[in-house]
Amino acid sequence: MKLESLKLNKFKGDSLKKEQMFMLNGGRVASEGGRTEGTMNGRACIYDYGFDSTGPNGQVTYHNRSNIVYT
Repeated sequence: MKLESLKLNKFKGDSLKKEQMFMLNGGRVASEGGRTEGTMNGRACIYDYGFDSTGPNGQVTYHNRSNIVYT
């Protein structure tokens, strides 16, 4: 298998555009952060999150979790 350097000219015009990043995110819509109850590692807890994102089917995922308190 031959590996090519990312410094080659053929990669210079291939940076992702904002619209492409949205598609990579699965079409999710991000919103403001907050505090919520949920589960982590199979245990109930309360935590702060940096932002959440809602998928097309209504599933919400929370990102940048911190200040985790297991209940």
